[in-house]
Amino acid sequence: MTETAIKTGEIGMRHKLQPIPLWIQWILATSLSIPLGWGIWGLAFLIPFLDSQSPIARFIFFAMIVMTFLPLGVSQWAILRRRIRHAVWWIPVTAIGVLLSLFVAFWSLSLFRLNPSSGLHFFIGAFFGGGFLGFLQWLVLKSAGKRAYWWILASGFGWMGSVSWFALYSMKFLFGSANPLEMAGWLILAGASGGMGGTIKGIALAWILAVPHNGDRASQKE
Repeated sequence: MTETAIKTGEIGMRHKLQPIPLWIQWILATSLSIPLGWGIWGLAFLIPFLDSQSPIARFIFFAMIVMTFLPLGVSQWAILRRRIRHAVWWIPVTAIGVLLSLFVAFWSLSLFRLNPSSGLHFFIGAFFGGGFLGFLQWLVLKSAGKRAYWWILASGFGWMGSVSWFALYSMKFLFGSANPLEMAGWLILAGASGGMGGTIKGIALAWILAVPHNGDRASQKE
C-alpha cells in the first residue's frame, strides 16, 4: 500500500469518527427523554392500584411523579459529564427543578393576573418557569465559564418555544383523562416539544462551552 493511500485512509477514518455536534446531542437527548419521562407520569395515573389510598400505593405514585424528569437529567448529564465540573449534580437539579419550575410558571400566571387558558399568557408563564430552571441549572453550569449566566435566558426562551404550547395542549393528559391512543399521540408531541426546546438550549450550550473557564476542558471532568 502506498504512502498516499495510507494517509488517505487515515483521513477517512478521522472523518468517520468525527463526534456528533454538541447541540445535536442535546436535541436528541431532550426529544427522547422527555416522552419517556411523561410516560412515567401517565402510568402513575393509569395503573389502577395506584388509585387506592394505601400508603404503599401513595408512595409509589409520588415516586413516579418525582421520577418524571429523571430521564431528562440523566441524558443531559451524559453529555455534560466530561465538559463541566460536578456534572452529577445536574441530575437531581434537573429532575426536581423541572417540577418546581412548572409551579413557578403557573404561579407567575396568578402573580400577574394572567388567564391560564390564554396561549399568549402561557408563553409568559413558560418564560418565568424556564428562567427559574435555568437559574437552578446555572448553579451547576457556572464552572463552564463567564458565558454560563446566559443559560438562564436561554432556558426561559427554550421553555417559551416548547413547554408553553405543550402545556396548554396537555391539560387533560396530565391527570390521566385520555385514552391510550390519545396518550401515544401526546407522547409524540412531547418529543417534538423536547426537540424544539432542545434546539434553542443546545445551540446556547454549545456557545457557552466554546469558551472554557480555564482553557483546559479536560480538567473540567467530573
